[in-house]
Amino acid sequence: MAWNFGEAVERLAAALPEDKVALAHGDRNITYRELDAHASGIARALKKAGLDRGAHVGHYMRNSPAYLETFYGCAKAGMVHVNVNYRYKADELKYLLDTLDMRALVYDREFAGEVAALKDMGLDIGLFIEAEPGAPENEFAMGWDEAIGGPAQAGDFSDDDVIIIATGGTTGMPKGVMWRNEDMWSAMAVHDLRPTLAELSPPVPDDMAGHITNMTNYQVGPRYCPLNPLMHGAAFMTAIVLLARGATVITVPGERFDPLASLREAKRQKVELLGIVGDAFAYPLVEALDAHADEKLLEGIGSMVSSGAIWSTRNKERLLEHNPDMILVDSLGSSEVGGFAMNMATKDEKPQTAKFVIGPRTQVLDDDMQPIPPGSDELGMLAVAGPVPLGYYGDPEKSAKTFPTVDGIRYVMTGDMCSVDADGVIGFKGRGNAMINTGGEKVFVEEVEEALKSTPGIADALVVGLPHERFGQQVVAVVHTADGETIDEDVLRSKLKTRISDYKVPRRIIVTTEELRAPNGKANYPAAKRVAEAAG
Repeated sequence: MAWNFGEAVERLAAALPEDKVALAHGDRNITYRELDAHASGIARALKKAGLDRGAHVGHYMRNSPAYLETFYGCAKAGMVHVNVNYRYKADELKYLLDTLDMRALVYDREFAGEVAALKDMGLDIGLFIEAEPGAPENEFAMGWDEAIGGPAQAGDFSDDDVIIIATGGTTGMPKGVMWRNEDMWSAMAVHDLRPTLAELSPPVPDDMAGHITNMTNYQVGPRYCPLNPLMHGAAFMTAIVLLARGATVITVPGERFDPLASLREAKRQKVELLGIVGDAFAYPLVEALDAHADEKLLEGIGSMVSSGAIWSTRNKERLLEHNPDMILVDSLGSSEVGGFAMNMATKDEKPQTAKFVIGPRTQVLDDDMQPIPPGSDELGMLAVAGPVPLGYYGDPEKSAKTFPTVDGIRYVMTGDMCSVDADGVIGFKGRGNAMINTGGEKVFVEEVEEALKSTPGIADALVVGLPHERFGQQVVAVVHTADGETIDEDVLRSKLKTRISDYKVPRRIIVTTEELRAPNGKANYPAAKRVAEAAG
């Protein structure tokens, strides 16, 4: 169908009951009609500033209603969402804003100092909006009350409107993935939402009017709470897809991920679907659940969904102990693809790690772009056919490499290396650019990390390759221990040898307290490598 996320929410605002809540944050509830009105105000502010259709608008915010209100304001104005990593420093911010040609910036008040510094860097930004009530800290910025003021009005929508998701900061400078609304809607498998919440997932008609009528009749949910940041693709894409299905998106107040506070808020808000990113979120959640078992903090949560990082079998099992009725969905995806393979675990289906059932548009291709024979020992790269993004903004060379056309079919080459079992299930080995070559043997770091994290006493682990005189590279692990426990490296290595080949076992294991993950839970390999190199 011709699709625009902004138009879907505008129509739902008119069709759903007046008190239907779209966004919740602490004690604040914003209905669909209020969301539409606030988005209209932001659209007026963007246009009044002289910005043209298609202008790029930076979203420099933590999780809050303002993030999604700004997105829908851009949609109503025919302008383009671009996410901004709130951990970036001045030079990184300048690079991102300049490279992705941002013409407006909406930011949280806590970042007013960083924004003031940017103001003097020669960027072509015509409008700053400070996304909190009251007078803005920066006098050159528009206040939030002024930005969202005024009545709702019809948006200026097009089937070809674009959403940009900046991604790739851990493997180089960020790239802007350009998605047409319709392609993202289709790629996110919204037509069935998989078995995750089947009772809340009526079929999606082939036209917008039919979709709105269907959503109005069903009054669907779910109540979705992303614990991972909206500034990254997994949470953002899921949020806008679910809002187009009449859901409520709940964000947790606070500047940092607090597992206990998050669980208590999820229970208070009657969350049904909880979003995380792998073990960086799952492990602290399990620790909080164990320490407060009497509160039954997972009660009522039907599904927990992870995307973007490995989610270990051990943590899945521990979560199911606290709520055996949950469905745990481990989704393989990226900002360039959406979700394209999944692994489900329940009390009746034993949790697995790094085993995924691929969708119909996914293949594992060898170096000659031919499918890997199921049941062979060959490795190949996951390739996903359309609908796919238009490419990377302003970077035709990287676009051609990542989005090649083979035999008339346009693919996304995900970078994920996999094997294919005889039954068609894929075994995820890791990112091709995160492989270590030690003495001619290929070691995929995610496989070693999973073996480490499945060992009692290890809370988190990243694996890097360091130079070695004889073997070219050696495998080195940087780990966080559980509750400050000490480890015996020789004992740990002996345990690892029962799970993985000798050449994959880290030659050195370094314990650190330094942060190894970004706020979205993804691995920060440059940080891990710095720790490993500093250890000598």
